[in-house]
This record gives sequence, structure tokens and C-alpha cells, in this order.
Amino acid sequence: PIPLEEVDFSKNIEGLYVSGTVYQIYDYYRETFRLTGQQISRDYVIKADDYHYMALQMRHTDFEQADTLMYATQSYLAGEDDGILLEDVRIEVIGVITKMSSQHEEAFEEYMDRENLGTHTRQFYLPYYIDTASQGTGRMAEAVSYIVAGIGNFLIGCLVLYVAHYMTEK
Repeated sequence: PIPLEEVDFSKNIEGLYVSGTVYQIYDYYRETFRLTGQQISRDYVIKADDYHYMALQMRHTDFEQADTLMYATQSYLAGEDDGILLEDVRIEVIGVITKMSSQHEEAFEEYMDRENLGTHTRQFYLPYYIDTASQGTGRMAEAVSYIVAGIGNFLIGCLVLYVAHYMTEK
């Protein structure tokens, strides 16, 4: 993966596989659920570099860690602590930078409206998110396909040997 601090956000960033440390999470603005009501993911607002903000999509298994950093960030910004806690709760992320869908971007816009972010500030918000759920999925799918093919070949080989042995017995 490319280190997040080395990404040039003035260029096409879609599809980049990145890793990095997130030191602050400002808020979350969107959650996704299964039809059963089980929460799948949550989209947080992070600082991508010195000038840009973007979203970070975290799986439900990572909410506690992300929420801890979000609450520490909010406390720091409200002047309730000196920021030392932020060093203790930073998180490491790996994922693919993905362009927001129209629904996703609409939720992001609604968040910026709620926060009363003006036009000048909005120009620094990128319509992309880091999809941590997709980390390594391409390689994993490829590995699984090789394993399945290997098992299939092994079973066919066993069947051929069994049939050959059975035929020589008769």
C-alpha cells in the first residue's frame, strides 16, 4: 500500500491502495445496515492531509476503536483536554480510496450542511472515502480460488486412482 501521507490529492486518487495513521476523527455522518438491522459500516470524517478532508469507512468490528478516537478528537477540539489522549488512541488503517456514490455524497453534503460549513471550507472536502472493508479482498479472492481449484484437482486425482485401482482388481 501507498502511505497516506504520500498521496497527492490534486491527482486522480480513486482506486489507490493506501495505509496510514489516523490521528483525528471529527465525526461520523453515515451508517449502513443489513436488512436484518445489523449495522455493517460507519463513515467518519478524517483529515487526509494538511489541507483536505475525506471519509473513512470502518466495519462494525472497528467502531469501538474509531469512536474512541472520535470522542477524544471532539474533547480536544472543545478544549476539554490537551490532546495527549489523541496520541494514545490513533488508529492504523489500510484500504482502497473509493469515489463516493451519489447517495454517499448526498449524506456527506448533508453532514456539511448540519455543520454549517461554508463554500470556502467545502472545497477542501474530497468526495472519496477510504474503504477499509476492501483491504486485500482482491488477493484473498485470488487465494481462495487457487485453494478451491487445488482441492478440486486433488479430489479428481483421488477418484481417478480409485477407479484405476478398482478396474485392475477385476
